[in-house]
Amino acid sequence: MVEAWIDNVENINRRRIHRLVVGLDVEWLRNFNCKIHHPAATLQLCVGLDCLIFQILYAEEMPKSLFDFLVDEIYTFVGVGIDRDVEKLYDEHDLEVENIVDLRRLASKRYCSLFFSVSPSLLLTVL
Repeated sequence: MVEAWIDNVENINRRRIHRLVVGLDVEWLRNFNCKIHHPAATLQLCVGLDCLIFQILYAEEMPKSLFDFLVDEIYTFVGVGIDRDVEKLYDEHDLEVENIVDLRRLASKRYCSLFFSVSPSLLLTVL
């Protein structure tokens, strides 16, 4: 499924492949007890309206196509708090993500406000 999604996204966007923007988010069970570790449960990737929700928690192995896609520097991966998501992917699954932009920081630079005070609606205007 992952390889098919990547192939489809690259095929549909072949004319603008060198400036492709990919939304990235990782979800996991919230940890309300510091003694219990909750691993990443899902990896969400979106390009336009094409989205992949990969249940990384249940994957027996990571597809090579996913490794290759995430480290390809021609893609820009964006998200809110993406640094933490990328760190979790690397720590738990040895998945590296090369070219990342935190949308909160981008909005902060553009609108001269503190990155933690930028509202989700303002983030949408930046895009």
